[in-house]
Amino acid sequence: MRHGVSCGSGTPGRCARACRRAARRAFASGSAALALAFTVQGGAARAIAAQALPGNEGEGGSAPSLARAIETITERPPLDGVHWGIHVVDAGTGAVLYAKNARKRFVPASNMKIAVSAAALLARGPEWRFTTEIWSVAPVDEAGRVRGNLVIPATGDPTLSARFHDDDEAPLRALVDSLRARGITSVDGALVIDRSAWDTLAVPGSWMVGNIAEGFSAAPATFAIGEGATRVEIRGAEEVGEPAVVRRLGGGTPGFVTGEVVSVARSDTTANEIEFDWRPESGVHRIRGGWHVERVDTLAIATRLAEREAGVRLLQLLDSAGIPVRDGVRLVADTAATVGGGCLAGSVRGCEGAVPLVRLESPTLLEITRALLEPSQNWITEQVMRSLGADAGPLASRVAARDTIVAILAREAGVDTLDLSLRDGSGLSAYNLVTPQALTAILARMLETPWAAGWRDALAAPGEEESTLEHRLGGFEATLQAKTGTISNVNALSGYLDDAAGRTLIFSILTNGSGLPAPVVQRVMDEVVATIARHPPDD
Repeated sequence: MRHGVSCGSGTPGRCARACRRAARRAFASGSAALALAFTVQGGAARAIAAQALPGNEGEGGSAPSLARAIETITERPPLDGVHWGIHVVDAGTGAVLYAKNARKRFVPASNMKIAVSAAALLARGPEWRFTTEIWSVAPVDEAGRVRGNLVIPATGDPTLSARFHDDDEAPLRALVDSLRARGITSVDGALVIDRSAWDTLAVPGSWMVGNIAEGFSAAPATFAIGEGATRVEIRGAEEVGEPAVVRRLGGGTPGFVTGEVVSVARSDTTANEIEFDWRPESGVHRIRGGWHVERVDTLAIATRLAEREAGVRLLQLLDSAGIPVRDGVRLVADTAATVGGGCLAGSVRGCEGAVPLVRLESPTLLEITRALLEPSQNWITEQVMRSLGADAGPLASRVAARDTIVAILAREAGVDTLDLSLRDGSGLSAYNLVTPQALTAILARMLETPWAAGWRDALAAPGEEESTLEHRLGGFEATLQAKTGTISNVNALSGYLDDAAGRTLIFSILTNGSGLPAPVVQRVMDEVVATIARHPPDD
């Protein structure tokens, strides 16, 4: 089975977004062709990465009048106290139009997603897909009874969610329907989730502790639905002081989420300060705090034990479909352990007697890339990054994934390995480091590919619904595609721009240590981009 998104099968929102992309693709195709014409001859990515920029970290390579125009903006107080790294390159010629601290290392926030997604596409190609399979490690009799365990050799597919399907549980229902179509009627064993392909499910140690319970900081998982998050509806009571109703959306372990939320007056400014508390001894998410009377809203919390919960929900759906699984759900992480039928964890696909029953294919890697870049989706990025570690060996560690990404970008885009230091894929870690020059080299390399237009289309664009540029850079809707980035005191924007002279420009703007509200810095960054776009070429 394959699942993709199209205007014929997607939701109205997806159709609208697809229609808005049509205009962008025309611009992206034209500029990609321009860049490709140059890069085939000279190798723009490697030229950019290898530039020995003269002067103060590259300022000597800048066009004089553009440099003055940009620095008039960036040197205004209080922006003059911000650490700026900027690199602007003409994609058609490889010429550096402006550079400031282009070879200095900056914390990139979500601009790290450029490196991860580009490396994945360069290594695997745009049509690559994740697969989720269910195997039988025991005979299936004529009545459709599996005489042992069902096994899911989990691969970390990040697309088992409403972003790609009708709802978060739709891919599980598709697996159940396929088992019924195969004639499976019952299982005289367990549903085994084989998660031995990954070494750990812990979040990176450099993530902020206060963020870990939030849905945007969900931990990686080899098998999970809903992007690793549990959605909870909170419904305020009609009267102050009465308990609000806390309800988990979707199935899973009964009692997995409990609430101690009190309804407070609408004028109460302390309301909606909700705390998420994980109780490992009982395996329960506890939600506490105040909530405005009669307010109804949905929150996302990071699902602890995400693989178990996905397995439990699949078990419930199997039971509802008349396929009882006698021994419940079992998780196996040790490659020395058996998953049934004499098969070792991690080796089901090569185990004698094991039979594949169901295969669910994800959307293409290019579609996944759009889903992680446009809205800056952290969990999908971490899943893609971790899966790259599996390409390096039998056990997908975070270290192996980081090393693989650096090696791919050094080989494919000529990025200096000292210019890129990863601690995660999403950019939540303040320990990530990258240079503006490395980002422009990666972006240039992506224009050399046959799918350059699709890559540009995967980035956020001004006015695009649910993208991180939806409310920024109005007037550049069809001429700019970029990746944003924001964590405390860090703002970033890197991508492509078709300027007033008809050139395609590649740019990276990284700011660190601002000590200012993010919107203040973002407005100035947008002013810099507008200045670049409208500035005539220097003679």
